[in-house]
Amino acid sequence: MPDVLYEEEIEDGSPYLIDMGLKTLVVESLYIDYAITLGEEHGEEPGFYDRLALALAKQEACPLLTGDNNLRALAGREGVDIRGTLWVFTEMIEFGLLSNEESLASLDLMKARKRRLPWEDAKKHIERAKFGSRQ
Repeated sequence: MPDVLYEEEIEDGSPYLIDMGLKTLVVESLYIDYAITLGEEHGEEPGFYDRLALALAKQEACPLLTGDNNLRALAGREGVDIRGTLWVFTEMIEFGLLSNEESLASLDLMKARKRRLPWEDAKKHIERAKFGSRQ
């Protein structure tokens, strides 16, 4: 995650994320310029911090984790590998960090909190994941 995004938007509400393994990185000036240019070319949606996360994914040549549709669309146009909520669930189940039942309970909480996902597909996706199948 871009360090500035964490510090300005996330840290106050979730200071424990660093202790849980979240890494923050500095976005190099060339990629800050890239994020600014994306806004000039495509408009201000997604916002600057989202474009900065996209720029960091390009800088680090790594996937972008997001559920934001505008950011997903832009990242796709920019050739960035995109991962989302269902990928996170699958990874956590397959690495034995979260059971299928815990994942389904989390999915129910997300639905109750008015998050947007393809709920039936998400449930099937979680049910198909094999707990502890990867190390």
